[in-house]
Amino acid sequence: MDGNTNTITLENLSVNFLANGPAVLPVTLTIAGQSFRTRNPTSTYILPSQGISFPIGAVNLNQFNVVQTGAGVGVLTPTGTDQYNFTAGVPVDLTFAVDLLGNPFAQTVPFVLPLQGQVVVSGGSALITSLQALNFAQTFNPNLDLPPFEFGLPTILPPGSTANLIFDLMLEEIGLNVDLEVNLRAEGTLVPEPASLLALGLGLGALVRRRRR
Repeated sequence: MDGNTNTITLENLSVNFLANGPAVLPVTLTIAGQSFRTRNPTSTYILPSQGISFPIGAVNLNQFNVVQTGAGVGVLTPTGTDQYNFTAGVPVDLTFAVDLLGNPFAQTVPFVLPLQGQVVVSGGSALITSLQALNFAQTFNPNLDLPPFEFGLPTILPPGSTANLIFDLMLEEIGLNVDLEVNLRAEGTLVPEPASLLALGLGLGALVRRRRR
């Protein structure tokens, strides 16, 4: 951090959002295509242009982490003696991996992680804290052949029954929408430089709470 130019630079940021173990996420399947019929029970499924959606269970989110890939520069705003607010954007690679119906799927995407928080300087040390909500939404097109699976599909015309079907599908699109609360804490030692003040981080911890899946 540089008190003269009111800037802060973040380096070597690495956060594991699943430090407490894998997460279980609900899965909604959307069927799009031509209308179809079933027998025993007899029913007609007229598919709208957007398809029909229904829950089919859950997937295991086995990996979800970010690793900094470039300089993260932010702005300091003095709020008192040796106290600052900061905002910064940190370029990271975000990696996630899921197990969907026995099929592993992993993806890494570049992402700018927004951070804001407070810096408090006390004697020869500095404390950086940040508590904020984070939303990540992304769609992917894996074109993955799923293994056949059984599912009881409620009838539409006429309603009131269940058709036990075997689905043999290709997964064309995955939509990932994650809403998190990130609690970041870093402690550092101050090293004076000419006309500036540099904070060297000694410890970094991140606590992540899943607010909504």
